[in-house]
Amino acid sequence: MSKKTALVLGDTTQAHWHFMNAAEPYIRETLEENYELTFSEAYPDMTAALLNQYDLVINYADNWGERGTVPAGVALLDFVANGGQLLTIHSGIITPNAKFLLQMHGGKFLRHADYATLNYKTLGNHPVTEGVGSFSMGEEPYEYELALFSEREPVLEFELNGTIYPAGWVIPYGLGRIVYLQPGHDARSFAVPEFQKLIKNSALWLCPTI
Repeated sequence: MSKKTALVLGDTTQAHWHFMNAAEPYIRETLEENYELTFSEAYPDMTAALLNQYDLVINYADNWGERGTVPAGVALLDFVANGGQLLTIHSGIITPNAKFLLQMHGGKFLRHADYATLNYKTLGNHPVTEGVGSFSMGEEPYEYELALFSEREPVLEFELNGTIYPAGWVIPYGLGRIVYLQPGHDARSFAVPEFQKLIKNSALWLCPTI
């Protein structure tokens, strides 16, 4: 089995809420058998040429509002549109300085209530959810405005106080594909086995290593 390359984008020294160094040990444990992983905070300076060196990009950016740039957003969009594979986790969808990425992702973050125990359920029959059962975990209950006319396919939802919310989907964009997963607030989320399965399944569906 040959390993593919994956670039993991996030914030540590300049994070406000979601620290890449807290997630890194779990991402390594989950993916390093199949991928050569590179962790980087330098997403404000990324270019299409840099991204094209990787088979998969994992976007866990926390602080795009202060650090993200329009050129970086264009580079990410260009990467996906031209056949790149993108796994966006939790806060990576919040890109106020590059709003055009919201359409690419198929949705816009609106708000979240207080951290709470959420009950998750997988949807449909998709490789991303293979072998993943229903599970409960503490999380921030993100709410979204979903994009019209997108080809978004839901794969995960959560229930809170009797209301069902979207929590994960797959979506094509140009020649590329995106998986978005809503969990990922902190190390507690990444330590949950069912979430680890979702991350691994997502990566392997986007970027098979066999």
